[in-house]
Amino acid sequence: MAQFGNKVKLAVLKGMEAIGQGASNLASNAQQRLQELNLDNQRRELLNAFPLKAYELWQKGESLPQPLEEMLKELKDVDERLNLIRAQRFAKLEEKKQQNAEPSPEGASEDEAVTEETAEENVEEAPSAAETEDESAAPLEEGETGDNA
Repeated sequence: MAQFGNKVKLAVLKGMEAIGQGASNLASNAQQRLQELNLDNQRRELLNAFPLKAYELWQKGESLPQPLEEMLKELKDVDERLNLIRAQRFAKLEEKKQQNAEPSPEGASEDEAVTEETAEENVEEAPSAAETEDESAAPLEEGETGDNA
């Protein structure tokens, strides 16, 4: 009977050792996965910051390889067109506000000319896409990942 008790104790100890080893493996895997996720987030943040930094350097006059120069010129053209569209939309909203305040059908052609002038003036005032992204890309504090993970 003593041998049976010893075998049961030995089996329980082996079982506890196996459970401990399994828990250790799970913790190790979780730690590796966490490190992988942190590195993945860091990589994503660097990839998001890289184009903004390249655009900023290009605007300062740094010379970049030809394909990047062409892409940045195209981006600049797109930004200008986007700013023009935004300015025109803003001018239309202002025009509607003025029409709601003072309905005058005789000055309609003058309003259109003023709208075009206002749109061109507002192009300079509207923020570019790069400036808007810079404002939203505030530096993260220590411990933040930038995701809702």
